[in-house]
Amino acid sequence: ISTGGGLITFNAGVDFLQTKGVISTSGNVDINADSSEAVDSVTVAGTGGGLTGVAGSVSVNVVTSKTHAYTKDGVNIDAGSDSSVKAKDTVNVSSKTGGGALSIGLGVGAGVDIDIIRTDTGAYLGTNNTVTADNLEIKAVSEKSVNSKVISASGGLACGITGAVSIVLAGADLSGDSRDESGNISSYSQEQASANKVDGYVDDVRGTDVKSDINNVSVESELNKSSSGSMSRTFAYMGDGSSADIENNLSITSSDSTDIDSYAGGFALGLLGIGGAFSSAKANIETTAGIGEEVDIDAGKISVYAEGKSDAYAESLAKTAGALSGVAAKAETVNVSTTKGYIGSGGNGKKIESDEFDVKADQETKFNSKTDSSSVSVVGKSGAWSSNKANALTTVDIGSNTQIKSDSVKIGASTTVWKPWLSDYNAISGSGGVFNGAAASGKTDVSVHTKVNIGNNAKIQMHDDADTTSDIEMSALNDLYLYDKVKLDAAGFISLAKSESFITAQPINASINIGDGAFLKSLGDAKFFARTNADMKAQANTSTYGLALSLIHISEPTRPLYISYAVFC
Repeated sequence: ISTGGGLITFNAGVDFLQTKGVISTSGNVDINADSSEAVDSVTVAGTGGGLTGVAGSVSVNVVTSKTHAYTKDGVNIDAGSDSSVKAKDTVNVSSKTGGGALSIGLGVGAGVDIDIIRTDTGAYLGTNNTVTADNLEIKAVSEKSVNSKVISASGGLACGITGAVSIVLAGADLSGDSRDESGNISSYSQEQASANKVDGYVDDVRGTDVKSDINNVSVESELNKSSSGSMSRTFAYMGDGSSADIENNLSITSSDSTDIDSYAGGFALGLLGIGGAFSSAKANIETTAGIGEEVDIDAGKISVYAEGKSDAYAESLAKTAGALSGVAAKAETVNVSTTKGYIGSGGNGKKIESDEFDVKADQETKFNSKTDSSSVSVVGKSGAWSSNKANALTTVDIGSNTQIKSDSVKIGASTTVWKPWLSDYNAISGSGGVFNGAAASGKTDVSVHTKVNIGNNAKIQMHDDADTTSDIEMSALNDLYLYDKVKLDAAGFISLAKSESFITAQPINASINIGDGAFLKSLGDAKFFARTNADMKAQANTSTYGLALSLIHISEPTRPLYISYAVFC
């Protein structure tokens, strides 16, 4: 493809550029792929009846997308000005689900919402490509926003039973724990009603087994998919064996942003009041940017940047009132991230030269959860459990035998994990009556590995004419800000109460590793930073009011293990 001037633009993956294909112009060459998915779902069920009123709603939204901008192998791009390869995918999901039931005898209301997001977004040059341009940009961007809200309510003179489940999965699978929890909460009616001698009502109920509905919907294959790694990835790279002559800037960037909000609320009223709510926000994201093996590059500035951002929030609210009542609320977040910037192995006399050379990988993980359960009854029990897990792997790898010459070298990996204070408590549990028990628990587990790895026999050095202000700088940095607080109130003639708050950060690793035979030469300073900065606080508050009290208060804010080191072999 050749033109004397102007712009050549491809707005899709360039499948038809076969080996030895040529694109030549005195203007720009742009290869773009852009996709957008939006889901706005509302599912509501309601009923009112005589002796029995039952309402259940199930909503399942699955978004899978593949957005690639690329060239095939052996393509030659000769741009008189700039060249770019860009892919962008945007996903927005809003789902609202509700179930309500009212009757003279038994009222059962249940709502379940499951949202599954799996994206594959990539921008890349195939192997053995050749590019000549003033500027070359290879960029992949994925932006995901999911908001799930489930509310269920029930009322009956004899019995009010409700269950609400909200699950959001971005690149993660529907684990057995989540599947069981959703089924247990949503079928809470059968279990509790049977236990409390009102199973005669439940025998006449049809369609309340939401767990079976989940397993039998038409997208069952998507729900059952599992993977040891992420099922959402964003990547940008220059392929193996490629060469580039770039007058100014060569930029390779991969950016992923994931925002999840999951809410479940259940409310029940009756002589027997039973309520349950479960919310889960899970993200497993892979973000990579790099340059392949045995490449030959000459550019003014080389920048390789992998950036991952995730924000997950889960909230569950459960309230019941009756002579006999039981209520449970659980909220969980899980964040798994793999963020990597890399330069492949060198060899065959290939080298990378520039005035400035930057390779970075940054991961920012933010999460929080909140649960609130309360019961008002003669005999009652309430429980609120808030759980958070985060696992971050952030690395920059420079391959073995790579030869890099630049007047300024900056190589860095950083991870920030943030669970901020809520304006309220992370877990609140309360009960009031004659005989009452309550429990509130907040648990957070975090592990972080942040590494810079320089391969065996790699060479990183300055040009001979560089000045003494030219530096080599490498850093592996961790920042952790983790805060949790729980509150429990139990009032009654006999009150039993337990509250606990745990934060565990282990292991936390920041390291710089220089391989055997590696050679680093700076005409200015050589700076190496490996450090972890952490601030963690946990609070557990318990109040009981009654003739006989059992009070348990546990607060364990710190279980840290930090490892920071630089190794030269």
